[in-house]
Amino acid sequence: MNVYGWFGGALVLVLALWTADHYRQSENAAQQQVDRLAGEVETLTAHNTTLAQALTDRTLVQEQLAQVSQATRQMNSTLAMQSTQINRNFDELKRNDQAIADYFSLSVPTALGMRYARPETTDPVAYRAAAAGLRQPGAVPSAGAPTTQAQ
Repeated sequence: MNVYGWFGGALVLVLALWTADHYRQSENAAQQQVDRLAGEVETLTAHNTTLAQALTDRTLVQEQLAQVSQATRQMNSTLAMQSTQINRNFDELKRNDQAIADYFSLSVPTALGMRYARPETTDPVAYRAAAAGLRQPGAVPSAGAPTTQAQ
């Protein structure tokens, strides 16, 4: 073999060793990438689980908000009906108060006033005596011995 043969053989051997080393480095890099991607898959799986739980929680909150909204609408409807009824009652009271005020603004007929006249309403002295708690003589029957009929 000549020098070129040895040189060619050495070159083939160096290229074979370089190729084997290159494949080994590629294999190590690929394994590292697989390990890194496996870690990312675990992270993404955990993230997806968290997102799924958040979505479930959000759905529950939306359902609760829908129930609260429905209850609020019912309460608003009830309050509106009650407010309408209260306004009707208040208007009726105002009409009645106006009718009563109109009646009281009229003078009392003389015959009616005389029919119910009492000394307490027509005599200032009797009014003051009644207001002070003084009894007029004869207002209360005198105490006597009980009769057999009363027992």
